[in-house]
Amino acid sequence: MAKVIVYLDSSADITRFKELHHHCEFIFSSYDKGSRPQKDRKQVATPSSVQWRDWHTPWNLNDFSWDSMIGSENLDAIYAIIGKDPQERLDGLHLDSAYKSKAHLFLTEDIGNIVQHREKLERLLKFRIFDSSKEPHLIKEFIQVVRTAALQKDLS
Repeated sequence: MAKVIVYLDSSADITRFKELHHHCEFIFSSYDKGSRPQKDRKQVATPSSVQWRDWHTPWNLNDFSWDSMIGSENLDAIYAIIGKDPQERLDGLHLDSAYKSKAHLFLTEDIGNIVQHREKLERLLKFRIFDSSKEPHLIKEFIQVVRTAALQKDLS
């Protein structure tokens, strides 16, 4: 059975649902310098519209060509929702990388920018956004829902 794809924003806290980790595939893109310790790195998400200054992932963990690191068809719409100043630009790259990587959920603690706009972003990007520090119970429930739906699909 396929795992639930969980995109980790640089601020995401995954400690509150450890019992479900074996059902998840954690992905990330280190657009924020020093954002994720090496031990938490599971898989590099499909990068979005990266500039050299943005990419803080060691090349030995990178399976993408520089030319493939382009934004999706939704990147402009993401910025129309969240804005595009320097911090919002990186938030947009995280959201777009999650979309390009076919994430089921996006974990963050960015309540001022991402969580604040989550209804519009979820409709656009077709994944759920959770505040990892305040909504661990909802994260657990959602992971179970995705797993149940996948299992039912596998059985049909």
